[in-house]
Amino acid sequence: MDPSRMNLSAAVVVALLVMTAEMAPAQAVTCKHLSGKFRGWCLLSDHCAEVCKTEGKGYTGGLCLGALGIILRCYCLIPCTAAVPAGDKAVELRVSNE
Repeated sequence: MDPSRMNLSAAVVVALLVMTAEMAPAQAVTCKHLSGKFRGWCLLSDHCAEVCKTEGKGYTGGLCLGALGIILRCYCLIPCTAAVPAGDKAVELRVSNE
């Protein structure tokens, strides 16, 4: 293989590596807010998610979260890029797309 073809092959490989690195999936960043409508201990995240979706603030779901698994509370989820509902304090929660 002559040197010009080797250089071309190397350039193609480098270009493919750069394109692959730029096309890597981004990690979703989700914010959580304490639910305003959920009452009682949160034992089922599915129920929490349904309540959050009825709050009308653009929540996409909900999770039962607590300290050391004690006194679980319902937190509503919303993409951090979305506007934070008035009066709410956003807490970032990293959620992987994988």
